[in-house]
Amino acid sequence: MYPLTFTKTHFIYVGGEDDSCTASNPNVVFDVRPVNVNGQYLARAFFPNEQRSSRNVLVDNSSFQLDPNGKLSLRGILRHELGHTIGFRHEHTRPDSGACFEDNNWRPLTSYDAFSVMHYPQCNGKGDWALTLTNIDNNGAACLYGPAQGFTIDTSICQGPEEPPGPIACGPKTETVVGQSVAKNAEQTYGPFVVVPGTLVEVVMHGEANPGDPDLYVRFNQDPTTTAYDCRPYLSGAEEKCVLDVPTNGTAVHVKVRGYSAAHFNLTVTHTPTH
Repeated sequence: MYPLTFTKTHFIYVGGEDDSCTASNPNVVFDVRPVNVNGQYLARAFFPNEQRSSRNVLVDNSSFQLDPNGKLSLRGILRHELGHTIGFRHEHTRPDSGACFEDNNWRPLTSYDAFSVMHYPQCNGKGDWALTLTNIDNNGAACLYGPAQGFTIDTSICQGPEEPPGPIACGPKTETVVGQSVAKNAEQTYGPFVVVPGTLVEVVMHGEANPGDPDLYVRFNQDPTTTAYDCRPYLSGAEEKCVLDVPTNGTAVHVKVRGYSAAHFNLTVTHTPTH
């Protein structure tokens, strides 16, 4: 068990499930696994309301090869990612940041914190890549989940005085295609799906019976290729996922599935269209 010193939240390692450390294991809340996405991301997590198949913390091999004398460390990366697992959004999506807007799907828990562990330094953050927890981070978590024994909440912090921007006119839309198949080295394309800049796009591929090994490719504004894409998870098997912020020039997202081997899969695309 790994209790936090400022909130009642506990993370419990279940060693007996190591041999079944997959996205389909129902005996744990989420799994933590190493992956090789060639540095496309250092690590990726989830939000609490996601389905079990999406509740995983994936850590790229590059996160185990960081400069030991540098600020960025696996410990700091996981502090940030575990913040997502208990529902915390990126701090820089708030208008106070002035950069790296993601979407309007958030609510204030504390005042804006430019030093927050959830704030990317390159997005007008005032912290660094050590990604350390701040006093505001600690108090915000304690206000939401209750304080750990011996921790006293500073109630002046948990006020969130500003309101988030109003919601965009048209909410997220989920489109699912089932019973899909692709031959080895063949391709299937989907979309384009209309999107709004600043919103989130999620593309999830799940395997069916005899899933094989399909590869997922996602790209904004034009069809992806094997060498040009905005997301390619590059995992073994059929369980792959892309979560992307729509760029300022983004108008549509294009999806392709290529058969590394013959494969059978379902595909779900969640996007926010215009009116």
